[in-house]
Amino acid sequence: FTGSTNITGYLNIPVVTTLINLVEDSPAYSSTVTENIVTFNIDVQGAEVILGKMQVSWSPDDSENLNTIKIVGTVVYSNDGVASGTVVNIVPTTDLPTGISTINLYFNVGEDMSGKTLEVIFNPNSEEYYPVGFTIPAPLP
Repeated sequence: FTGSTNITGYLNIPVVTTLINLVEDSPAYSSTVTENIVTFNIDVQGAEVILGKMQVSWSPDDSENLNTIKIVGTVVYSNDGVASGTVVNIVPTTDLPTGISTINLYFNVGEDMSGKTLEVIFNPNSEEYYPVGFTIPAPLP
């Protein structure tokens, strides 16, 4: 067919809404001689998220600095340490697929982090940002 035809009617295009939810009871905390590690799972629902930046904030903010972020076992951020609330670039840009992903946050050794409030914002300062917050549990034995 090489001609053209006028078509009248309605075209329905579904809009996919993406949500990132904390997986219940997933936050865990452990401490070693050299670092504090906070681990949690997120559930991405809708469409995958292209992750370019993250912001991690914790309160109260004592002597901790965030050194490394791993997503599903891959290091996506590593530095000498940034303070609470700093926006960091994720390199390389990472796709958060639909379904469950594990996030590991590595902090320098400072105060015991259990009981602190942690908020992670995926893609802060963008139109589509996704906050996840929780209280850090007691350390694993």
